[in-house]
Amino acid sequence: MADANTFPVSGDMSRPAFIAHMRGFHESLPDGIHVSVTRVIADESNASVEATSNALLANGNTLNQVYHFAFELTGGKVVRAREYIDTARALSAFSR
Repeated sequence: MADANTFPVSGDMSRPAFIAHMRGFHESLPDGIHVSVTRVIADESNASVEATSNALLANGNTLNQVYHFAFELTGGKVVRAREYIDTARALSAFSR
């Protein structure tokens, strides 16, 4: 797994930084992204979601990613979210 020094979107992000990151990610996907949820486990305070995705990137590479999303819930609303990805796949796909 890459660390924050080699993979610039690792670690905690403020809300504004996360929004900026997501805008940049969206711009790298000229044809959008296909995400398939493969597993969900949830209770009143936590949800775990596993997923896969594929997309053609603006740089011509293909992104085929695996994810784990961990959500903390309060009163039925997400109060914290964590995303885990295969950083080696991401670095390879986003590198030219």
